[in-house]
Amino acid sequence: MYYFLHTVSVIIRQFFVSNPFENAAIEVPFGPVFFNMIIGAVLVLITYMVVGIFYKRRSSPAVGSMLFLLFYLVHNGLLVLMSKAEFNKIIIGIILVAYIAFLTVSKKVVMRMTCSI
Repeated sequence: MYYFLHTVSVIIRQFFVSNPFENAAIEVPFGPVFFNMIIGAVLVLITYMVVGIFYKRRSSPAVGSMLFLLFYLVHNGLLVLMSKAEFNKIIIGIILVAYIAFLTVSKKVVMRMTCSI
């Protein structure tokens, strides 16, 4: 099951997820494709760390793969929002604070649901 989900995840990320810098309102250095490759590598690392908040490594690889795809899509969507806002520092700050607050609350909810009292 893991290999199927992993393959589907890779196909979705490579062919169906848009480049968040393609239609950016401002110019990005070295062009949108090159910039997406650089930011994409960082995005994978950040997504991997965020998935680690909710998923214990090797406990259920299929769940981990689904979570990785989900959070990758969320992070890509946040980049699209930031690019549509012309990378305004205030809007980026608001988005990041709201997302970190969401992750914090989500982690507490998940811990309450999975921990026995």
